[in-house]
Amino acid sequence: MRLACGLRSDAGRVRLANEDSFYASASNGLFIVADGMGGHAGGSVASQTAVEAFVDYVLRYMRNPEITPPYGLAMDLTSPENVLRAAMMIGNSKVFELSEADPSLSGMGTTLTAAWILDREVCIAHVGDTRIYLAHEGVLNLLTKDHSWVFEQYNEGILTYEEARIHPMKHLITRSLGTKGFIQTDTQRLLVEQNDLLLLCSDGLTNMIDDDEIAASLRNNSLESLDVQCDALVEDANQAGGTDNITVVLVRMVGALDER
Repeated sequence: MRLACGLRSDAGRVRLANEDSFYASASNGLFIVADGMGGHAGGSVASQTAVEAFVDYVLRYMRNPEITPPYGLAMDLTSPENVLRAAMMIGNSKVFELSEADPSLSGMGTTLTAAWILDREVCIAHVGDTRIYLAHEGVLNLLTKDHSWVFEQYNEGILTYEEARIHPMKHLITRSLGTKGFIQTDTQRLLVEQNDLLLLCSDGLTNMIDDDEIAASLRNNSLESLDVQCDALVEDANQAGGTDNITVVLVRMVGALDER
């Protein structure tokens, strides 16, 4: 599948620094958003370290698929899912080791969500509350499940969706990279079609505007470039308060590889 992408990362209107990190490459089909935690220094270090380690492993695998996975294979996962799982665990170890070695970085961590597009299949690896959505034929669907206290309460029917969105404990993450020596990664895979659109974003977007508002922005700006569509989403989040860093990556499935 040929890909086109757009991106925008913004500190928002409250935070002085941007602790989000991202990676977006239409050529190798890998897209990542990470949201660091742990203050100005720690959050930035955590998200950047995790993204760099993640990308490094995936690219090494792409150059040499025979490399030995450092944490063994999960037999219930496909090969690409195992690659992303290994990349996530390497990123976790890198952040954890830095946190343990430097007292000024103690307790830092990061969310990380990645999509790896291989022809018509998308493989996803996910830890934390950064999200991936799929827009198919105008309908926006959330693909990931937040690893957060309020999302667990929502899944159990204790909180409604709107109550979860505005709950004072919505920033309480139950799973993140770098805070423990081992991390459990959610993976999934799905088929995509021409003109499908993937949205990867940090919670600086989704805590400010809801899914219906995101879908409306994408519809209203559908004739614009992907960069302009990203700009519009970030502006909507800032207009709603911009209380956190905002990172948005959009990926469109342009067409089959053999199309000219």
